[in-house]
Amino acid sequence: MTTHKDQERVSAAYRDLAKESTPPALDRRILDAASREGRSRYGIVRTWMRPVAWAATIGLSLAILLEITVFSDAPPSHEQQTAPGAPPAERARRDADVMRAKEADAMRQSAPQRASAAAPDSGSDVAAPAACDQEARMTAASWLACIEALRDQERDEEAAAELAALRDAFPDAGISPAR
Repeated sequence: MTTHKDQERVSAAYRDLAKESTPPALDRRILDAASREGRSRYGIVRTWMRPVAWAATIGLSLAILLEITVFSDAPPSHEQQTAPGAPPAERARRDADVMRAKEADAMRQSAPQRASAAAPDSGSDVAAPAACDQEARMTAASWLACIEALRDQERDEEAAAELAALRDAFPDAGISPAR
């Protein structure tokens, strides 16, 4: 067992050891050697890597954002046009409307080619302008309104041509024959 005197001797020895330190010259020499050996040859590259990576990330994010919002010419998908809680029949009807609109766009784009192929050569290279504009041709109802306006203006030939194009673009619309 240890006595009180033994405990005092051990405590005194620990106190004496606590006052020891290395000489300052030896400390400086060790620290200098560590700083020489601890430097990486990639230090300068690492200094610039983080700011460059940060700038590239911001630039890429901005480019993606602009592509999605400003430069996107794609129409919204039918999921965005349909309410989330819409019944399946309504979604099916809207899907059919989207498909009809796409078919109508395809027909409108090919209509000048078909008209120029079917029309006899009259000696002029200029095709007659369409009586109904692009906006009027967006839906069957607006197209019919344009045709009615042509009939009211007594432009029957143009109205008949537009009605034929309308029937080609919307065959399921059940449009009655020309009056």
